[in-house]
Amino acid sequence: MLVAVPTLRTTRTTGDSGENQTRPRMIEATIACILDRGFYRATSNEIARRAGFTWGAIQRQFGSREALLLAVYEQEWAHLLATMREARIEGDTTEERIRSLFYILKRHYGRPEAFAVLQITMNLRKDPKTSPATLDIIRKSTREAEKLMPPLVREVLGADADLALRYLVFYTIRDFWIGLHVESATALEETVRGRYAMLMEDENLLVEALAAVAESRAAKAQVRSGPASSTKRRRDAQPR
Repeated sequence: MLVAVPTLRTTRTTGDSGENQTRPRMIEATIACILDRGFYRATSNEIARRAGFTWGAIQRQFGSREALLLAVYEQEWAHLLATMREARIEGDTTEERIRSLFYILKRHYGRPEAFAVLQITMNLRKDPKTSPATLDIIRKSTREAEKLMPPLVREVLGADADLALRYLVFYTIRDFWIGLHVESATALEETVRGRYAMLMEDENLLVEALAAVAESRAAKAQVRSGPASSTKRRRDAQPR
């Protein structure tokens, strides 16, 4: 399968029973449970069983299932923000820079944890029982990530690239990785294996196609601005 569920220890062992390991193990168990069983079957008791704790112990750490899910969300969102802040676009051509962005986004969205958090986000935002404080945290972190996207894509496409093209490139790449997780969770196993075998070819085709669209759009924009630019150059060259 494309989405590999992390292997978890479900019993305490010497050396990992300290307080500093408790919360990470509970968070890890929550992610694995969602990936393996789905959001609604990742019950409090199942998460506790996988983590090797009682649900009462988890409640003492987090207070509620919502708070536990929010902790998972915040951990993974911090990973996304760090990935985007530390990103360095490389390459001299449009295709090379798009490929650079492709692998930057893979570092976050290609991880199975990102798919678990997508499910958490969707369900927390739609659940009428979700607290206003939790929804506010989700809104603020989403806005913060959205601020990081434009400068990153400008590095790829240049400052003159129009908004529609920037959105197309970013979200097509992001959704490529999310789509692989969805397919792994919903398609027949042999279908997933076949897709995995073609993954490198799929990646190359996507990058090449996006680069072709970007270059074509840039060429058309240059043609459209040509006459106006020529007129301006002639006007500027006239003596005053």
